[in-house]
Amino acid sequence: MVGIRLIRVADGQVVGFGMAFVRNLCHILDGFCYLGYLWPLSDDKRQTLADKIMNSIVVQV
Repeated sequence: MVGIRLIRVADGQVVGFGMAFVRNLCHILDGFCYLGYLWPLSDDKRQTLADKIMNSIVVQV
């Protein structure tokens, strides 16, 4: 719908609903320390702190 997909870094498979939900919960950590939201500016893969924790990446399709 918006031209992006959430995939696992390890194998390139699409992240399921359950893991995507946990990733959204991890975004709470991003909100507490704000560093998580700024992290993609200096990261090669443009991952947030939640993406680092969940080992996921958002890609364009």
